[in-house]
Amino acid sequence: MVKKIFKKLAAIIQKKPKTIITVVLAITAIMALGLSKLQLKMGNDVFVSSRCQQRL
Repeated sequence: MVKKIFKKLAAIIQKKPKTIITVVLAITAIMALGLSKLQLKMGNDVFVSSRCQQRL
């Protein structure tokens, strides 16, 4: 079953490579726009509870 799915996928990619590349690039560009809004918090306030006695 999986082999059949990959054969169909390969056939589509071989028939329309430019379309596939365009779609992949568009998805990558959209995801890159969202990546700039990603924020990470790495301080002690995130990893240590505010109720902890040993907090620095």
